Amino acid sequence: MNLEKIEEKCLHYLREASNPLVPVDTLLEFCRRDPECGKLDRKELLDFLRPHAQIEVMEGPAMGEAIDRQTFESAGINMGQRAIIKTRFPSKEEMTEMLFEQLKDMTDVLVEALDAAKKEKDDARINQLQTALAKSEALRQKMNKLL
Repeated sequence: MNLEKIEEKCLHYLREASNPLVPVDTLLEFCRRDPECGKLDRKELLDFLRPHAQIEVMEGPAMGEAIDRQTFESAGINMGQRAIIKTRFPSKEEMTEMLFEQLKDMTDVLVEALDAAKKEKDDARINQLQTALAKSEALRQKMNKLL
């Protein structure tokens, strides 16, 4: 494993990404595109990233927190491990804005899918989408209470 190459790839991607919080799996896929890093696995990448002086690994919410990982995942938002260059770390306000933006984007997609299901008169899909929208709204309300 070529640590210098992994570092070069990770720092480049993390500096250039439009969203400073990059899913670890996305970073892993990017690194694997290089033949020198093609056999890199998730554990090796995390073992490299965690102690790195310029990079922070965000573990995501844990079970039992006010809004835990399961709540986000049930609303369709993957809150798994993410990496960020420490100099790009967003403020609490910026982080909150990003989470609300992701929730809004997901809700917009669900509403479009619900409209399509209604046009097709697909009752099963309508019920699933209405449930997902209700979970999305419950998550938004929980997030608002934390502010």
